[in-house]
Amino acid sequence: MLLRLLRATKEGPFESTVAVLADKGPVVREMEDLGVAVYSLGIPRGRISPIGAVRFLALVRRLRPALIQTWLYHADLVGVLLARPLGVRRVLWNLRSSYPDDAHLSGLTALVRRLCARLSPLPHAVVANSWAGMQSHRALGYRPRRWVVIPNGVDTERFRPDPGARGRLMEALGVKEGEVVLVGYVARFIPVKDHATFLEAASRVLRVREDIHFVLAGRGITWSNAFFARTIAPEFRARFHLLGETRHIEDVTPGLDIACSASLQEGFPNTVCEAMACGVPCVVTDVGDSCRIVGETGFVVPPASPEAMASAILRMAHMPRQERAALGERARRRAMERFEMSKVAKMYTRLYHEVLEGTAWRVGIG
Repeated sequence: MLLRLLRATKEGPFESTVAVLADKGPVVREMEDLGVAVYSLGIPRGRISPIGAVRFLALVRRLRPALIQTWLYHADLVGVLLARPLGVRRVLWNLRSSYPDDAHLSGLTALVRRLCARLSPLPHAVVANSWAGMQSHRALGYRPRRWVVIPNGVDTERFRPDPGARGRLMEALGVKEGEVVLVGYVARFIPVKDHATFLEAASRVLRVREDIHFVLAGRGITWSNAFFARTIAPEFRARFHLLGETRHIEDVTPGLDIACSASLQEGFPNTVCEAMACGVPCVVTDVGDSCRIVGETGFVVPPASPEAMASAILRMAHMPRQERAALGERARRRAMERFEMSKVAKMYTRLYHEVLEGTAWRVGIG
């Protein structure tokens, strides 16, 4: 999201400089290609580094920024503790998750989050990318002076309807042309994405209809993963396509007929918004901001319910193609109206202006 924001604001009124806690990676190189100065503090992952703190202090002292926005818990803690003593009073935090407990966090990250909750009145404002994220952090004890909700943005040029994508995807999958329905789930293989429920729902669907194929993509989504080899029944394997981590997911998503999210927890699910931008209607679990994002352009089901997920997929698959396409068109319009990246970038720019000018402003999605 930070990279998308930098792209969308590079011609704007603010000059951005980025400090990364760890070493530079591929995303940093893309930032540098935009002309953004990026500095590495060299803090090893999962460790506390006094040297990194000294580097940050030296960088802030040299640049004298008017405003510092930190992203994620460790940076939030570093920013609020070290920037203020140097006279940088305008510090914004940015929350990107909605996990209500520490189960999905390392021990150090859980500790840092608890410290951030205690220090949350110090930053000028706390930005959350979802209403669910704001509410879960309130429950954790966050009490900032001001909450601001700014959703993630989607690049609607990169993710857009492509009439030829379905044919290319079917050819790549080895699926013969015909009246088949392609159902996708894009998510890395971690427990919170609940692939077990999705596969059970898919199996229920395949017992009813033989013309549906399931396309799954994400890190760890391969046949070499014993979970999939063990869970998917042999008689159904020909109708499951496991793509693994796919760099150009924008070539896959517009080729789907239906996109799904089976998550147990979410903040702002990017893949749902990307599918909508491609004109693909969605079936999602009622977690995080998923229902708020989809609105009336898709179906929402309870989490951890393979029966409900299967029923919703079948209901959407039974729609005439033209009716499903019309639903996808409405989804595309909704994504462009509410989550298009240039509009989200304007929300951030306006926030920066008003924080620097000392006026109040709130942003949200309906």
